[in-house]
Amino acid sequence: MRPRTTIVALSFLISSASSFGQSSYSDPNWQQACEKAKTAQIEQPNLQESLPASKLAGCDERELYYGISAKPDYAAALQCGWYERAHPKPNVANMFYGSGVLTMLYANGQAVPRNYDLALRFACEQNWASEAEMEMRIGHLEAMRDGRVDRPRFDLCDDITSGLSMGACTSIETGRADTAREQEIGAIAAKRSQ
Repeated sequence: MRPRTTIVALSFLISSASSFGQSSYSDPNWQQACEKAKTAQIEQPNLQESLPASKLAGCDERELYYGISAKPDYAAALQCGWYERAHPKPNVANMFYGSGVLTMLYANGQAVPRNYDLALRFACEQNWASEAEMEMRIGHLEAMRDGRVDRPRFDLCDDITSGLSMGACTSIETGRADTAREQEIGAIAAKRSQ
């Protein structure tokens, strides 16, 4: 018989995984859209110095953007994303690295003005997305740009199809659950010690 925690963890993973990849937008001509997006002018904004230069090489864009163990820090995520984009790691399969987090920040207008042209350009720079993910992701961003989306918030996890992306998105949800559980345990322990 499995321990209760294992069953709870498995049911959590299954329920959160079922919410990923639910975008109903797609663009079968996404490659052409990406060719056009490459013409978007990129001008790095004046970045708020949220992170000291010594911390940029090891910055964690997912922690900064999603606030897995603390509150999100979009200014630091922006600074981290630009640093990572300037220092690519082509052999590391991380859809959030550099251009990935920049896609979300520009699509949602977090720490920068909303800019769908740049969000599309950054989305097109993704090397680890499957063809189906790119079709959905580019279509999703185009639908947001054109005002055809009911929910104006964009997340890379909305448009996933591969096991690699599913694992990355599930790790964010499990990280948040771990943090919430640790906080709850800490609160219980604090009450008992009184």
